Amino acid sequence: MKRKREDIHYQISQAYKKLKESYMEAILCFALAAEYKDADTGQHIIRISDYSVVIAQELGLKKDEVELLKYASTMHDIGKIGIPDYILQKNSSLSDAERKIMHDHTNFGARIFKHSSSPILKAASEIALAHHERYDGKGYPRGLKAQEIPLFGRIVCLADSFDAMVSKRCYKSEMKFEDAVKEIKKEAGKQFDPGLVHIFLKCQDKIKQILSANITIGRFANRNNGTG
Repeated sequence: MKRKREDIHYQISQAYKKLKESYMEAILCFALAAEYKDADTGQHIIRISDYSVVIAQELGLKKDEVELLKYASTMHDIGKIGIPDYILQKNSSLSDAERKIMHDHTNFGARIFKHSSSPILKAASEIALAHHERYDGKGYPRGLKAQEIPLFGRIVCLADSFDAMVSKRCYKSEMKFEDAVKEIKKEAGKQFDPGLVHIFLKCQDKIKQILSANITIGRFANRNNGTG
């Protein structure tokens, strides 16, 4: 009887594990849908997730909070699904009108998950809306300041901005890692939460390892695809 109960418990736990894995996989695929409209497919959202996890762990967040951030952060730009390709793929500066449209991706992303009861999708909605807010209150879409900005939004803002600095885009070249770190330090208390900047600097070796590993994987994938 005991063995039978153990077998049933094992089967239930395995079924739950597979269901959770399928759910997480679906979330990642959904996030990739937005990235396919942009130049940097897939790799960007993985880097943002990895950077965010490093910062959250060093910050001392609970394990379940870190996991929540890990998956929810991948959908920070999901609202780009609603932005025209000619704006996303423009290789020069945006006009004021185009920039206003681009800024709307934060609202689009938040609305996608607005009525979800899932903790991950609720967090994704919060991040989508808040990841372009600035610590000094000069960000968008709501002009929130300092602690008014949700913590996950502040973390992803830092991770996303750093990745943008060190990534090549159709309209700019990439910055060196060291120069990007200097820029992060300069923006402490302005664009970024100074406490999170302190943690980022403390963890910069781990951040650099993530970036280096991702670059290596990208080059390998490009060679296999015949694009490198």
